Amino acid sequence: MLVKAYVEKPPMAEQELNIWFTELVSDINMNVCIPARSNYVDIPGNRGITGQVGLSTSHSSCHVWDECSPAMLQFDLYSCAEYDSEKVIAKLNDFGLLGYEVMLIDREDGFKILEHRQSPQFTSLKTTNLTADNKH
Repeated sequence: MLVKAYVEKPPMAEQELNIWFTELVSDINMNVCIPARSNYVDIPGNRGITGQVGLSTSHSSCHVWDECSPAMLQFDLYSCAEYDSEKVIAKLNDFGLLGYEVMLIDREDGFKILEHRQSPQFTSLKTTNLTADNKH
């Protein structure tokens, strides 16, 4: 699962994102095998928090760019176990989702796109945020 989103309440603290990852893993009925870890990156043009968690079935990661307004978030969840992608979107809403694009890819026998959709607000947010998107 790949998500690009614009959020109004981006995580800023490492502990906040670590707790969020741990709750997400529980919400989608998976197991942590490598505890969540995050770090705030303070490099102009790439400023924001980045984090990851290891799952017994693979991993999840995200990076938030908080210099742009609204903040942009890129999120990945890779797992061979089944999970409810709507629960992931609901959990991402903890950050105040303004708009998002999601793609679900089956990688078992090559790459097969299972779903690709955008929320109605995504296109206008992407247009407003074009300068920040070009940096990343």
